[in-house]
Amino acid sequence: MAAGGSVLVLDGDKLHALDIVRSLGQCGLTVSVGAPARDAIAGASRFAAARLVYPHPARDRDRFIEWLEQELRTGAFRLVMPVTDLTGIPISRELSRLQAYCPIATERFETIQLVSDKRRTLALAARVGVPVPATMAVHREDEIDGCAALLTYPVVCKPMASSVWTPAGYLSPSVFYALDEQALRRSLPPRVRECPIQMDGTVHDARPFGKNVSANAFEVHIVRLHVDESLLIEGSDPARPHIDPTRWRPLIMNFCRFFGLADEVHPSRLANSNFIPALTGRN
Repeated sequence: MAAGGSVLVLDGDKLHALDIVRSLGQCGLTVSVGAPARDAIAGASRFAAARLVYPHPARDRDRFIEWLEQELRTGAFRLVMPVTDLTGIPISRELSRLQAYCPIATERFETIQLVSDKRRTLALAARVGVPVPATMAVHREDEIDGCAALLTYPVVCKPMASSVWTPAGYLSPSVFYALDEQALRRSLPPRVRECPIQMDGTVHDARPFGKNVSANAFEVHIVRLHVDESLLIEGSDPARPHIDPTRWRPLIMNFCRFFGLADEVHPSRLANSNFIPALTGRN
C-alpha cells in the first residue's frame, strides 16, 4: 500500500461500510466515504474525514465508473474498498484499468462470478473437506414437492447468486426463511417462476474490443440448462427436448432498446445515454 492518501470506502450507506470505516479509523488511517447519497450512515462516523457522493451504480454503472476513475486520477487515495456487489462488480469489470491508479480490494470479474455461485462454492467446499450445511437446489416449481418433505425446518432459502445484473438493471434477490413446509410451499414458487429458463455457465475468455468505446466481450461455456417444462414442445423426445418458440417470449435488445417479439416492452437507459453517439462519433 502506498504511503499517504486516504482509504476510500464505498457503499457508505451500508452498515458493513460503517464497521470498516470505524476499524480503519481506529488503526490511525485516514478514511474517505463514498456513497450514492450524502446522508449515508458510514459518512456520519467520526472517523470519516471526507464524504463523497457518486452516481448510483444500479441506475448508471458507466457513470459510476467514470466518477471513480476521475477521483482516482487525483492521487488522493491509497486504497479503494468496495463493500457490496453493487460497486464491486462494475469495478471488477474494469479492474485492470482502475488498478493502475491505486490498489483496489476486489478480484477480477471472472473470479467473482466463480465464487458468487453458491452451488459451485458449496461443491468446492465439500470436495476439500470443509463442512457445509445440507443444501438442495430447486430450479423448477415441480421440484419443490421432491424436497419439501425431506427438509428439516426451519430452512434458509437463498438465491443461487446474491446479486445479478439484468437488462432491467441490478437485482438483489432476497433471502427468506421458511418455518415449516407450508411456509416453504407458499413463498418459494413465486421466486422460482421469475426465471423460466436458467443457464449455468463458466467464463472461458474475456477480450476488450472497440476503438471509440471501452467494452469487453465474454465467451461463456454453458454447462447446465434448466427450462420450465411448460415451454417445451409437447411430445418431443425426452432425451432431446426442444423449446416451443410460440411459448417462449424472449427479451431482445434492438438498437439499445428492449423489445419482445413485437412491441417495445421496457424503457432503456442505454438508448437514452451517449453510448451510440460515442460509438459512431455522431450527435
